[in-house]
Amino acid sequence: MINPNYLVALESLKQTSMSTVQATSRGTKRKRDDDTNSASSPPVKKRKPARYHCKICDTNRMNKFFPKYNPSTECDHEINTCKPCLQKHVDVRIKDANTTTTSDEKKTLGIACPEEGCSAIMRSVNIEIATTPTMYARFETLERIYGANRTAGWRWCLNPNCDAGQAHDSVSKEDGKNDKQDIFTCTKCGERACVPCDRPYHGGETCEAYQVRIKDRVEEEDESLKAINRLTKPCPNPECNARIQKNGGCSHMLCE
Repeated sequence: MINPNYLVALESLKQTSMSTVQATSRGTKRKRDDDTNSASSPPVKKRKPARYHCKICDTNRMNKFFPKYNPSTECDHEINTCKPCLQKHVDVRIKDANTTTTSDEKKTLGIACPEEGCSAIMRSVNIEIATTPTMYARFETLERIYGANRTAGWRWCLNPNCDAGQAHDSVSKEDGKNDKQDIFTCTKCGERACVPCDRPYHGGETCEAYQVRIKDRVEEEDESLKAINRLTKPCPNPECNARIQKNGGCSHMLCE
């Protein structure tokens, strides 16, 4: 015979288990309802990225379109020029050879800051960051020419197909007499030139006799050279340097 107390305990255990299951179910349902309400709530609006004004193109641009630093370390103004405008400024100055120099003793070649009223100079490291490798190579050519022309005794090779040059120690004259001709010899192509005449080497002929012989031709060559420099400009390709003239058609030109 089953103990009545055992039956009462069993019934109580069943009721407790059912209450626990119902509570768990209600809790789970309530949690899902909370999740549903959270998903249906309106999303938080994202904050628009800050925009800054470029004084060159008069356009408001995002921060990524501006350089991290001023055009020059000498600038004391805010960054007011976007990257595209800064590159255009530098490229045009290089193409036109419109450079300037620093005010210190070194007189370093550079490009003026595009900011109106700023006297700072963009140096080589700033220009390299602002422009493309191709345009920077052209600036390096301008630097080389500038540095060479400031070197004492520097002479450029007269060979039209050679772009080299070097410092030349001229032959000193003693008592107005000098048996040795002052000859410049290019270390790159071997072309020789008479330094006093500033003309190609004329072996076996004195400078006086040479100048008399070519007087009319030299004057004609000088006039032709002036006309060439006035009507043409050097090819933008730093490896070419040929004189070119454009008299119409499309503005695009291709160096071959």
